Amino acid sequence: MDRVIIAKGAEAILYLEDWLGLRVLVKERVRKPYRLEEVDKRIRLRRTINESRNMIIASTLVPVPEIYDVDISRFIIRMRYINAPRLMDLLPARSDLLQLFAKYLAILHLNGIMHGDPTPANALVSSDLYIIDFGLSAKMPGNTLSVEEAAIDLNILMKSLESNNMAELTQVAVDAYQGELGSLGVSVINQVKKMRKMARYQLRGIQ
Repeated sequence: MDRVIIAKGAEAILYLEDWLGLRVLVKERVRKPYRLEEVDKRIRLRRTINESRNMIIASTLVPVPEIYDVDISRFIIRMRYINAPRLMDLLPARSDLLQLFAKYLAILHLNGIMHGDPTPANALVSSDLYIIDFGLSAKMPGNTLSVEEAAIDLNILMKSLESNNMAELTQVAVDAYQGELGSLGVSVINQVKKMRKMARYQLRGIQ
């Protein structure tokens, strides 16, 4: 079967292809014409390696699509294709799955993996809840939780719910997150509150 493009993002295209008898999902980082060629190659190489490394680490902690192959010469990651609905499309009815997503996020944070875009759109519901799209992910030194970085991640999740008219689910996610991390979770949540308070002050200053 020919290549089938299923999505085009700011820095990559996603497509399906047959590879060694498997139907796989391919993420290919494409060249940005406004960047110098050598600079562009370095950026795509670094991001391809970073994403694949963090996915492999994350897969030992929570459900993540398996990586089959990484072709750094073409800036390609081949992974398992999961044909399943996004968590976002099942909310607000499946708040239990949102709780699970928040717990998985807490587990990643505890082990020093920041997702970068942990919204319900980046989770697929199949035989399990799979976290996807680690393109903006980061690994903390020492594989330990960074309260500041974790707060940024958690705030992104909260904002994604609020912007999709599901603010009532924010506390559900926060409670599940804190329940997994205990006192560390309290520290992260307090940091989110500080960030939001600062943002309100900045908005007032602009006005």
